[in-house]
Amino acid sequence: MNMNEKLKSAGENYQNGYNCAQAVLCTFAEELGLDVETAFRIMEGFGDGFGGKQEVCGAFSAAVAIISYSISSGNPEDNTRAKSYLAIRKASEIYEREYGSIRCREILRGNAPKAYQCEMKVKDAVLIIHKVLAEESGQTKTGNGGLPDSTSTVHEFSILPARYASPGTSTMTDAPAAATPPDGSAAENR
Repeated sequence: MNMNEKLKSAGENYQNGYNCAQAVLCTFAEELGLDVETAFRIMEGFGDGFGGKQEVCGAFSAAVAIISYSISSGNPEDNTRAKSYLAIRKASEIYEREYGSIRCREILRGNAPKAYQCEMKVKDAVLIIHKVLAEESGQTKTGNGGLPDSTSTVHEFSILPARYASPGTSTMTDAPAAATPPDGSAAENR
């Protein structure tokens, strides 16, 4: 998927009832070697800032997982931890510049999460993943399916660009009332 397809996929996932963390990781699942159901299940507890506690933003948590997976070699002897940590700090700085924090409670200014209010944060997480990994890809090639690969085109963009929603796309007020996760079961409050 190219950048625009990922932005669209993440937004649609969120509109269809995935929580913020699920919407992001499920967009990258195939590239990470995961099936969508597994990605969905892994990230379920990360939504709304860790199980609704409004701690670390779920979309940002998914970005951390994707960036870490993409940089890590999967072998402690390779010592990729410092590179992963640096990339996560870069991602955190970008997210904090945009939202003032990586904590859900602070981002939402103390308000309880409501359905469909975090679609822009989900899309911004996708952009941040691409920006950080594009910067890192010139320095590290892990061979583990890390993103972006040599065939991907990473657009130069100003984080975070004039919002990427095209006219007529869903907003919080016209989002669907019910959602169905990948396994087809009834959705809870996401």
